[in-house]
Amino acid sequence: MSKSLDAKIIIFGRLGRMNANKGGFSMSWWKNPKRSKFGKWLDRNGVNQKDFAKDSNVSRATISKLCNDKNYVPSANVLKKVMKLSRTIDKSKKTDDFFNI
Repeated sequence: MSKSLDAKIIIFGRLGRMNANKGGFSMSWWKNPKRSKFGKWLDRNGVNQKDFAKDSNVSRATISKLCNDKNYVPSANVLKKVMKLSRTIDKSKKTDDFFNI
């Protein structure tokens, strides 16, 4: 292996898996087809779930559930916190844009 390839493996750690057939990296977690509308929105805006959880004062587990479970309905308190922070990123966002409530 070349030095630059070794460096990429070290940088990506467990998240980047070497794809032997194509000679590149495969990061299947990046394009999860089961992401909710909220999760896809975070991805499009380059927002990290961990950072969003910290800034919104909602647990990482709850944010993960919001991003990956299309049928999850958050409590009113969580919904208020999530939407407050979402509107700092995009003022036009409404609850209906993310959740079927």
